Amino acid sequence: MIPFRKHVQQTPATADTTPGAAFGRPAGATGDVAGVFEGKAVEAARQAAEAQKLGWLPLDTPERRQAAEGLKKGVWAAPGRLELGAIDAATLSRLQALAGGGGTTPTVEADEAAGGVVQAARDSLGEPSTTEANAASPGETPTARRAELWRELTDKWVVLAPSWEKREFAGFWEARIVGFDGDDVMLEWKDYEQSLPRFWLKRTQLALLHPDYTGKR
Repeated sequence: MIPFRKHVQQTPATADTTPGAAFGRPAGATGDVAGVFEGKAVEAARQAAEAQKLGWLPLDTPERRQAAEGLKKGVWAAPGRLELGAIDAATLSRLQALAGGGGTTPTVEADEAAGGVVQAARDSLGEPSTTEANAASPGETPTARRAELWRELTDKWVVLAPSWEKREFAGFWEARIVGFDGDDVMLEWKDYEQSLPRFWLKRTQLALLHPDYTGKR
């Protein structure tokens, strides 16, 4: 799907690859986190941190590199999503001081914006809102029966994965399943396996293709 490049693209060749650390408290989280990024993942991680209103500290001096020692290596799991390790308040304060601020606790508005992205994904699938789902009558429903399909996912299945661009929902794109960790699914973007990194999503974030879909118009 060629339009895919509009929403998710590899780190530009001219991007700054100076190692850096993302830090702060993502919207909806209850604790502070941080992670170090190096190489080709730096620019994508920096942009994701900015979109999530996290702090970013270039590790371009001995003092900054020393402050980042012991931090977990971050993972750019998907467009707009970072996997970071937990840190204590003292570490957060030092990173903020060196970065000149950033990484503050998100506001209620940021949490609501994140929820809006999730609802936009539901709307694109024709799924009911959280309120509507909670109001449904108990017992087995068509939605419950459809959920069985997600539990049957296996390696190499091609599914539709959501993409975000600067916190804005940017549609669903074809991705291939390459592994599982409980309800977490590792995927790679179809046709971009060599140029884009693999990423993790929840089963509940994936959409399924029609069984007769062949990829042709």
